Amino acid sequence: PGADAAAGVVAKLRAWRLAEARRRGVPAFRIFSDRALFALAEARPASEDALMAVTGVGPRLVRLYGPALLKLLAARR
Repeated sequence: PGADAAAGVVAKLRAWRLAEARRRGVPAFRIFSDRALFALAEARPASEDALMAVTGVGPRLVRLYGPALLKLLAARR
Protein backbone atom coordinates (compact mmCIF):
# COMPACT_ATOMS: atom_id res chain seq x y z
CA PRO A 1 0.00 0.00 0.00
CA GLY A 2 2.85 2.46 0.76
CA ALA A 3 4.28 2.31 -2.75
CA ASP A 4 0.84 2.67 -4.32
CA ALA A 5 0.07 5.68 -2.14
CA ALA A 6 3.41 7.29 -3.04
CA ALA A 7 2.78 6.63 -6.73
CA GLY A 8 -0.62 8.29 -6.38
CA VAL A 9 0.96 11.33 -4.76
CA VAL A 10 3.60 11.54 -7.51
CA ALA A 11 0.84 11.37 -10.15
CA LYS A 12 -1.04 14.21 -8.42
CA LEU A 13 2.15 16.26 -8.12
CA ARG A 14 2.98 15.70 -11.79
CA ALA A 15 -0.52 16.77 -12.86
CA TRP A 16 -0.25 19.89 -10.71
CA ARG A 17 3.25 20.64 -12.06
CA LEU A 18 2.07 20.32 -15.66
CA ALA A 19 -0.89 22.63 -15.07
CA GLU A 20 1.33 25.16 -13.31
CA ALA A 21 3.93 25.01 -16.10
CA ARG A 22 1.28 25.59 -18.75
CA ARG A 23 -0.16 28.48 -16.75
CA ARG A 24 3.28 30.09 -16.48
CA GLY A 25 4.35 29.19 -20.02
CA VAL A 26 7.48 27.31 -18.95
CA PRO A 27 8.63 23.69 -19.25
CA ALA A 28 7.47 21.45 -16.39
CA PHE A 29 11.02 20.81 -15.17
CA ARG A 30 11.33 24.55 -14.46
CA ILE A 31 8.62 24.22 -11.80
CA PHE A 32 10.08 21.15 -10.04
CA SER A 33 12.37 18.35 -11.14
CA ASP A 34 11.16 14.75 -11.08
CA ARG A 35 13.64 14.14 -8.27
CA ALA A 36 12.03 16.91 -6.21
CA LEU A 37 8.55 15.50 -6.88
CA PHE A 38 9.61 12.05 -5.67
CA ALA A 39 11.23 13.61 -2.59
CA LEU A 40 8.02 15.54 -1.85
CA ALA A 41 5.91 12.39 -2.24
CA GLU A 42 8.19 10.50 0.11
CA ALA A 43 8.54 13.22 2.75
CA ARG A 44 4.91 14.44 2.67
CA PRO A 45 5.82 17.76 4.33
CA ALA A 46 3.03 19.42 6.32
CA SER A 47 4.56 22.87 6.83
CA GLU A 48 6.68 25.40 4.96
CA ASP A 49 9.65 24.51 7.19
CA ALA A 50 9.22 20.84 6.29
CA LEU A 51 8.99 21.80 2.60
CA MET A 52 12.31 23.65 2.90
CA ALA A 53 13.90 20.45 4.25
CA VAL A 54 13.04 18.54 1.06
CA THR A 55 15.94 18.23 -1.39
CA GLY A 56 15.32 20.38 -4.45
CA VAL A 57 12.94 22.78 -2.70
CA GLY A 58 14.27 26.21 -1.76
CA PRO A 59 12.89 29.48 -0.40
CA ARG A 60 11.76 30.75 -3.80
CA LEU A 61 9.84 27.57 -4.59
CA VAL A 62 8.24 27.56 -1.15
CA ARG A 63 7.21 31.19 -1.63
CA LEU A 64 5.76 30.50 -5.09
CA TYR A 65 4.22 27.08 -4.61
CA GLY A 66 4.24 26.28 -0.88
CA PRO A 67 0.53 26.81 -0.15
CA ALA A 68 -0.57 24.83 -3.23
CA LEU A 69 1.84 21.98 -2.46
CA LEU A 70 0.86 21.78 1.20
CA LYS A 71 -2.82 21.68 0.24
CA LEU A 72 -2.19 18.95 -2.34
CA LEU A 73 -0.07 16.88 0.03
CA ALA A 74 -2.53 17.28 2.93
CA ALA A 75 -5.35 15.99 0.74
CA ARG A 76 -3.43 12.71 0.27
CA ARG A 77 -2.86 11.93 3.99
